[in-house]
Amino acid sequence: MRGDLTIRKVRTASGATAVQVVQNEGKQRSSLKHIGRAHNENELELLMAEASKYAEAHCRQPSLFAEAPPSQSTLQTALAHSKLVCVTHQYARNTLLACARKCGLGALPELDLDLTLMRIIEPASKLRTLKLLEWYFNVRYARRRLHHMLSKLLEHQEAIETAAIQTARGALQEKFSLVLYDVTTLYFESFNEYDFQRPGFSKDNKPQQPQIVIGLITTRSGFPVMHEVFEGNTFEVHTMLAIVHWF
Repeated sequence: MRGDLTIRKVRTASGATAVQVVQNEGKQRSSLKHIGRAHNENELELLMAEASKYAEAHCRQPSLFAEAPPSQSTLQTALAHSKLVCVTHQYARNTLLACARKCGLGALPELDLDLTLMRIIEPASKLRTLKLLEWYFNVRYARRRLHHMLSKLLEHQEAIETAAIQTARGALQEKFSLVLYDVTTLYFESFNEYDFQRPGFSKDNKPQQPQIVIGLITTRSGFPVMHEVFEGNTFEVHTMLAIVHWF
């Protein structure tokens, strides 16, 4: 395919393969150029290359690539002698880190940012995330550092939410004349209550398992700026007054 031009192969009555460049106009297709007839694979490969050059030169939307793609046999040969060295998402990580810094989150510990960004790139458990960071980016964190960091996450909540509000006001031009509030529940694969984890009305249909209630405030465009966590047996209407006073 070259813009609105297509290379077509047609089997003839003599057993040869005709190579044509056809033009697509809506549902109509007309032959624009007959390239020739091939009687073997070598001739067909040469005709296909010629047809590709013709289509490249006459299409309305030129290809981004100057050369025609390699033939199937060439590609198969190259793949047969190739091996996967590594997988990386470095571009995504660099871009997301730049966005985080632009939103005022550059002062957060690097491990906090990496864990958050990996939830976007490839969601996994926290221990699995440490392995992915090392595999994709050669970034290593000790497990004990992760455990120490988790106990201090709440210390950064105010700074993160302040940065979110400033980003919404600045980059998104939000006026905060209207904010949206929603509540959801998050259950745990356990039947033992602990701290905020209490059985309650479950939106996941898990009434016997402990859960927490999460209240989220967003701008009118849906940009999240604040959240609060409540005990799992809190009636969601009772969360609104606390959120209003807090906001």
